[in-house]
Amino acid sequence: MGSGSSNEIGSGPRMASRRLRVLYREIHECDRCLTDPRCEMQPDEERVRRRVVTRAATSRLFIVGQALGPNTQRRSGMPYMFPNEELSPTGRVLDQFVRRLGFTIDPSSTLPYAYSSDIVQRYPGRAAGGGGDRRPTSREVANCSEWLDTELRIVRPRVVLLLGKPAARYFLRAHGQDGRVDWGEVRHIDVGDARATAFVVYHPAYRRKKPVTVDALYATVARKARRLLRQEQSRGRPS
Repeated sequence: MGSGSSNEIGSGPRMASRRLRVLYREIHECDRCLTDPRCEMQPDEERVRRRVVTRAATSRLFIVGQALGPNTQRRSGMPYMFPNEELSPTGRVLDQFVRRLGFTIDPSSTLPYAYSSDIVQRYPGRAAGGGGDRRPTSREVANCSEWLDTELRIVRPRVVLLLGKPAARYFLRAHGQDGRVDWGEVRHIDVGDARATAFVVYHPAYRRKKPVTVDALYATVARKARRLLRQEQSRGRPS
């Protein structure tokens, strides 16, 4: 299925950007979850195609969330950003975190830009009876797994941040690992012919409830991730 089934691994920023541009078009046009009776996704006329950020196309840092935010990437084409090109409150918390690693999710910054994606490529809607966004079903995650896998193979990150236990469980199971996870847990995963280290961290939205707890975990993970990135830089990144 086009880029989604490609076995090609790795490339320079320009080639990777071209591959992502094709991939984003395929993702936007995908209707698997709309035609699959086992899914609950609904048509979404406000959803726009994702925008390519060239300097993120080969980022050493890759962020995985649960799904598109209803008022951010779904409508802006940019992760954690409103259509007016301002970071959301959640995005600002996440940006402060990744800056500790030497990265940003703010396109206006000159720091290296972290790549962000989700386990599903649509907004799943509100949970029945309120209480926040609906969690994607296992079938919806399975339908989208090819897209996330292809993004990882294009970008080839060194460090992966898994935001929240639902996203972490789905992601790790897709990579053949135990889905039982703990905060701050470190896992090693294969990304094509390379290896990456994944950290399970709180979703930045949770900081509204437990700022001290979230900040403490973020500080610990940042120290470990910085060390990994420095080690990789000292060895020289594999081609």
